[in-house]
Amino acid sequence: MKNGFLKEFKIALKKHKWEYLFKLFISITLRGLLLIIPVVFSNAINEVTKKSYDKAIILILISIGLTVLYRLCEVINNFSYFKLYTSLYRDYYDNAVKATNNNSIFSLSRFTMGEYSNILIDDANVISTFFTNIVIRTVQILEFIFIYFYFFSLNKYLFIFVVIFSLIIFFVSIKTSKNYKF
Repeated sequence: MKNGFLKEFKIALKKHKWEYLFKLFISITLRGLLLIIPVVFSNAINEVTKKSYDKAIILILISIGLTVLYRLCEVINNFSYFKLYTSLYRDYYDNAVKATNNNSIFSLSRFTMGEYSNILIDDANVISTFFTNIVIRTVQILEFIFIYFYFFSLNKYLFIFVVIFSLIIFFVSIKTSKNYKF
């Protein structure tokens, strides 16, 4: 299963390299802006408390500009997600139809037309969604590492506290999710 996943992902990555790269770039830009905006705005507040109003106004204007840029990147991010998803979906759907054409009528007679189309559409949807969301998961992991590195650069004791607290939350969530029944 693992080798099949990696093989399939490499094929999808080769075929849709530019869509993946653009989605990765815009996602990283979006998350970076989301991390920078509060820092710039807090610096503006610090300048106001220092009574340095000219610097505060400049920082507020920069903060507004970054917020507008963030919203623009968000629109582009949604567009790139659906462009990647649609191209993957089309490929997997076409591959499934080609595989169906290569089957015998006897092997296809096990399914009604409704069952077959439902399976075909659902499978293509699940695979396309999974391979599209890999970019989002990758960016989340990078953001997670960046935030921990930021805590480490601020204060080593703060970093240790955050890591220990994160591990406690992680293990508690695992423990409670095992006991949860539907």
